[in-house]
Amino acid sequence: MKEYAAINKILRYHPNIDMEPFFEMGTEDNERNLKALPYLVDWFERAKEAVLDISFIKNGVVQGRETFSNEDARIPLVDTRKLSAIYQFALAMPLLFVPAAHTKASNKKRKRIK
Repeated sequence: MKEYAAINKILRYHPNIDMEPFFEMGTEDNERNLKALPYLVDWFERAKEAVLDISFIKNGVVQGRETFSNEDARIPLVDTRKLSAIYQFALAMPLLFVPAAHTKASNKKRKRIK
């Protein structure tokens, strides 16, 4: 479909999408945040639909659907890129992914109940 053309071009020509411009989305004081992450995850979900719904369009008429062989696995490719994007966010802002309450604050050992 026509709306998927941009998604397919991005996936085809940008194998590793840099997420750094999205780290400071919606802030005035250049503070990093996770505001863009849900939008990016949603974009990758639409990208899955886009690679499944590729049609040949010639002179404005849909000619047929493109069929993919097993070696052209496009869905795992989109999933891999989605995980890569999430990893870039986690790598840049680890404390926003793991709250301070989940880190060890003291050296106290837990007692076992027998």
